[in-house]
Amino acid sequence: MRLTSTLTSILYAVCVAHAAPADEREDQARFGRHTHGNAFDTGNSKIVDRKADIPPPPAPEPITITELPFPPVTADEGVGGCTLEIDPCIGTSPALQNGDFLPDDLHVVATVNFTGAPASPNPASIYSGQQLLVFKIDNSTFPNGDAWQCITCGVPAENQPGRVVNHDYPQIFNDGKRLLAGPQIIECSAELVTEACTPDQVHIYPIRWNTAVNGSGIGSTIRELRIHPDNEHLGFNSFTVTSGKVSQFAYIGRLVLNKAPASVEPLVPRYDLVNVNLLFSLSDTQPIEIDSEDRTLLRINYDAITVGEPRGFSGTGKEVTYIGYPAESSNIDVFAADLATGKIRRLTAHPEYTDPVDISPDDQWTVAMDTRGSGRQMFMAGLRGIPPLTDLVATSAASSTRNNQGRRFFQPWLIDGHASRTAACRASERHHSLGDAIRAWIPRPRETIPDERKLHPQGQVAVEYHDFSDDGTDVLVGSEKVTSVNLSPTVEEISWYSDLVQTGPNNGTKKSSPDGFRLSNDILTNIFQANGTLTTTIDGKEWLQPANGT
Repeated sequence: MRLTSTLTSILYAVCVAHAAPADEREDQARFGRHTHGNAFDTGNSKIVDRKADIPPPPAPEPITITELPFPPVTADEGVGGCTLEIDPCIGTSPALQNGDFLPDDLHVVATVNFTGAPASPNPASIYSGQQLLVFKIDNSTFPNGDAWQCITCGVPAENQPGRVVNHDYPQIFNDGKRLLAGPQIIECSAELVTEACTPDQVHIYPIRWNTAVNGSGIGSTIRELRIHPDNEHLGFNSFTVTSGKVSQFAYIGRLVLNKAPASVEPLVPRYDLVNVNLLFSLSDTQPIEIDSEDRTLLRINYDAITVGEPRGFSGTGKEVTYIGYPAESSNIDVFAADLATGKIRRLTAHPEYTDPVDISPDDQWTVAMDTRGSGRQMFMAGLRGIPPLTDLVATSAASSTRNNQGRRFFQPWLIDGHASRTAACRASERHHSLGDAIRAWIPRPRETIPDERKLHPQGQVAVEYHDFSDDGTDVLVGSEKVTSVNLSPTVEEISWYSDLVQTGPNNGTKKSSPDGFRLSNDILTNIFQANGTLTTTIDGKEWLQPANGT
C-alpha cells in the first residue's frame, strides 16, 4: 500500500476571475498548452491595446482543485530509510518544483528529491536525488499502478555524461518527448508518458552558451531558463558584477543539438545556444534620464525596455515577460515587451511583489505568483503613485525582502488580458488551458555582447516633493533619502529616511524612525535584518515591516 503526502501534493485549478488590483527558486504556476505543431505565426495574437476601452473585470467563477498523489514521505532520509512498503519515497523537504502541463493536458511534470533509497546494486537504488516525475491528473494510473512515472531514474551512464544535479523549472516541449530542467534537456525516443519511454531510451543533454571570442572553454553559466513557444529558442539570464554589485542581463538564443562536438568542452552530446541576442541596448531610452534640453529636469520613461530578469514568453511568443524597472517606487511588477515592436505592457500593478508568471496560449489570461494579501511588502511599497527615483539604489532591497530564506509568501492570481485594475480573485497553483491554439514565431536574433549599463545602482538618492501629483488627485509632499552600500556583490546595506504625506481620495504616510531604517540583506539568502523602522499608513491602516529573521 502506498502512502500519499498531502503536504507535497500538486494542486491545479481553473479560475475565470477578476483581474487583480492595482531556497532561491520560486514557485511556478502554469497554463495548459493545447498547441498544435511546432511552427508559429505571430499575426493572430489577441493581445489587447492598453489604450482601448477596458471593460469591467469578468465575474468570479468557482475554483476546482484536484490533489495529485505523490510518492510517500520518509522521515529517515539515510540510505535504506525507505521500507519495502513505501519504497521509493521522498523526504520531508522534497524540493518540489511543479512544471508544465504536457501537450495532452492530462499530465504534469515536477521535480522531486528522492531519499532513503537502498544502496546499489539494489534495483530501487535508482530512486535517489533530484528526479523528474510525470503525473496523471485524471485519476488514472501508469501500468505499474502508480499515478506518477519517473523519467530520469535509471538512465544509463552513457546516456547522460553531461548531466548536472540541478533540475529546476521543469518545462515540456510540444513534441511530448523532451523536457527542459535546469541547464539541460531530457529527451526520449518515444513520448514521455508511453510504455516505450524506458530509461535506456532517455538521453540527457547539457546546454552550452559560448561567451569566449575564440569559442574556447566550457561556456558561461545560465539561469532562469524559459522555452519560447516555437520550441527552438530559449530565454535565459546570467549574472554579472557591475560596480561591486550583482546585476544580470537577459538573452534569447536558438537551441541546436550537437551530438558529436569535435572541440570545446564539454565534449559530450549537448545542445548549443547560437545566435544569442542580448535584451539590452545602451542606445535605447533608459528608465530615468536627464532631460536633454533642461538639465535641471529628470525624465521618467515608462516605455523604456528594462529587462532585468526574464520570466518567459506570452502564449503566442509575441512578447517576452520580465521583471523590469519599477513604474512606482518599490513596486516590483511583471512587464511584457513585444519582440517585434518593443511596445511595453505592465501586466501587474500592486504594491506587493510578483515574480513567476505564465500566459495562456491565446494571450488572454495571465497567472502570476504574487505576495499580495500577505502584507509582506506594504511597509515599503504601499503608498501608491510615488515616482521610482529611490529605486535607482533600492531595487534590490525592495525585491529581496519578499522571502524569509526558503519560505515564500506567494499566492496565485489570475489576471485577464487587460492586466491589473480593480477587483481580485485568488486561484490555486495550477491553471488549465483557457485559450484557443495560436501559432507564433520569433525571428532568429543577432548575436551581441553586453555593454556596461548607464546607471550604476549604488550610491545615494535624495528626493523632495512639493505638492506632487502623479494622477491629478492624490498630492504628495515630503522627502526621502536612500543610501546603498555593497559590502560584497550580494550583500547590501540600505539606509532609508522617509517622511512622506499623501492627501486626496487616498490619504497616507510613509515614515521612517528618527534615526532611519537600516536594512542589511544578502540577495541570495533573503534573511530580513533591520534596525529602525519604516512604516506606511493608508487610510488609517498601518503596515509594519517584518520582524527580524522572519
